[in-house]
Amino acid sequence: MNPSEFLGSKIDEDPQNFIDEIKKIFRVVQVTRNNRVELASYQLKDVDHKWFTKWIDNMGADAAPVVTWECFTRAFLDRFVTPHIRKGEKCRFLEVQMPSTEPPMERRLTHGP
Repeated sequence: MNPSEFLGSKIDEDPQNFIDEIKKIFRVVQVTRNNRVELASYQLKDVDHKWFTKWIDNMGADAAPVVTWECFTRAFLDRFVTPHIRKGEKCRFLEVQMPSTEPPMERRLTHGP
């Protein structure tokens, strides 16, 4: 098994992919809820590790052992999902959700534009 590492400094890194890969490891190795953040933080390198250390420090000394996976995931994605990625996701969402403003093909053929 080769766990994902996340640097937080490479343009082509996908933070959601990192989270998804770590979750796969949780299932295979049967990582308990109490150890998930600790295991994920071990895979953080470079800029990302510095962010994590500062994030935990800002929460206070008592917070580190009780930080939940959900809390970590939310903070991690808020920090490392770039506006560029967010905009792309929003555009894809709108493409899927927005109905076409074009009339059906049959109507255009019989009634014109």
